[in-house]
Amino acid sequence: MKWIGMLIFTLSLAAHAENEPSVLVKTQPIRKQPLAIEVSGYGSVMPGAGGESNINFAHAGRVLNVDVTPGQRVEKGQTLLALATDPAGVLGFEQAKSALELAKNEFARVQILRKQQLATNSQYDNAARTLKDAESAYAAQRKLGNGVAKIRIRAPFDGVISHVSVAPGARIAAGTSALQLIRSDAVRVRMGVEPEDSVRVKPGMRVLLVSVFDESQKMGGVVEAVHGMIDPQTQLVDVLVRIDRDDVSRLIPGMRIRGIISTHSENAWAVPRSAVLRDGQGAYIFQNDRGRARRINVRTGLEDGGWIAVTGGFDARLPVVVLGNYELHDGMLLREQKP
Repeated sequence: MKWIGMLIFTLSLAAHAENEPSVLVKTQPIRKQPLAIEVSGYGSVMPGAGGESNINFAHAGRVLNVDVTPGQRVEKGQTLLALATDPAGVLGFEQAKSALELAKNEFARVQILRKQQLATNSQYDNAARTLKDAESAYAAQRKLGNGVAKIRIRAPFDGVISHVSVAPGARIAAGTSALQLIRSDAVRVRMGVEPEDSVRVKPGMRVLLVSVFDESQKMGGVVEAVHGMIDPQTQLVDVLVRIDRDDVSRLIPGMRIRGIISTHSENAWAVPRSAVLRDGQGAYIFQNDRGRARRINVRTGLEDGGWIAVTGGFDARLPVVVLGNYELHDGMLLREQKP
């Protein structure tokens, strides 16, 4: 009769287990991985210090044609515009050329007379001085380009045209600024970050740059400088980012950029953000311990990409509940959601 009693007791336990409420949950493994603190901000591509140059006319003239437009990329040596020398400049060059020929002839004549003792040392010195002055005047005219009827202005370096201030047919004075050219290797990203975040940003930190309008465009950079004051207009602190050499050609001045700065990184046990719950006792997680919910109190740390670092008395071999955990109590029966 004893074995009959044991059988009845076992059957009653099985019936009770079948009637016990359970919760359908989804779990994931706890894993150890690097997590980083990130600081993000928004800004735009702009010329760095000394990165924008004015292309000036060395002398007066008339603009024949302009071969570039704002925003256009140009290579070193590429023609930017052409200029016809001013008639007054041409006249000045011809006069300097004639004066030089006369001075040469006069000097040669005085040399011959001096050898024949028919010219004094003073006459010789005057002729030599006149020749030297004529050579200097002629050289200056050539340097100004007055001896060339048509002058082509070429790009002194690879860059992007930021502004054109002349038009074909315009007459310009010497020293007039024709256009502005931004060096391709001198563009920077200026981005604003929250003042409380700026204290964690240091020169040399890596930055991920993402186009605001096309998130598939990702570039790299390095923090070059952190400003020491808050911009009165944006109420943010400006951070200058030097763009990686291989990515410079992909950025255009004025382009809107989101920057993500990795300020700190560490390896830690991490769980998905949805696995962490909180109540009056603090943060906690549930693990699936042989089909039963096991509550574990934890301390949280860094968050990165939807994962959060945890420390505490958890078992790294047991999966953590990420879905359905709001319905759980310690010891509840679990039903695992099929993948």
